[in-house]
Amino acid sequence: MILLDTHALIWFLQRPEAFGIIAKRQLQDNFATGRLSVSVISYWEIGLLVHKGRLGLDVSPIRFREMAIERGISECSLDGRVALEAAALDLHPDPADRFIVATALAQTATLLTADEKILGWAGPLLRQDARL
Repeated sequence: MILLDTHALIWFLQRPEAFGIIAKRQLQDNFATGRLSVSVISYWEIGLLVHKGRLGLDVSPIRFREMAIERGISECSLDGRVALEAAALDLHPDPADRFIVATALAQTATLLTADEKILGWAGPLLRQDARL
């Protein structure tokens, strides 16, 4: 299963050309088998960025989420275990990244990301650079 980081979700729906060849292949394989997902915290992050004027979308954040669901991207919810795992990670303090990484770990998913801090993290996360 592939878990999309927030920016990878945006790329998937609005800028697919941003993905590298390897990432595109993994997306196609996992999309075809219904194994493409996103943490619900990514929608929170998108909503905050739009509200603050730091992200422009072609549609409202609510419609953006609906489009992702219509395309077959499943949502991974947060639960107490994921929240506690996120708090215990020895990762940088960004709360959205911590929840997304903890979700990927809980789901044994490969996180598709271009975030240098996550890609360089020494933890046990399965990850793929979205730019490759």
